[in-house]
Amino acid sequence: MVAIRNVSKTAHYFNTPSNVTGLFVKISNQITLTSRRYLTDSGRRLLWNLEPQGVIAKINKCNEIMEYYKSIYLQTVED
Repeated sequence: MVAIRNVSKTAHYFNTPSNVTGLFVKISNQITLTSRRYLTDSGRRLLWNLEPQGVIAKINKCNEIMEYYKSIYLQTVED
């Protein structure tokens, strides 16, 4: 996030709100896709065929990552 903030402050192209927003959308989408791959073992298994406790543990890890990303994002926006 610090790198994104530095780029948005120094690079003229990324200095517009729409371009910075687009960059955050791409990062968010990548986190979502990576979490989906993690939950389904890269698409090889369906969630319905996995052990419930294992799925819950993986979902909790994905939630932790999203909460961390959200907190870092909010810190970056405030600075």
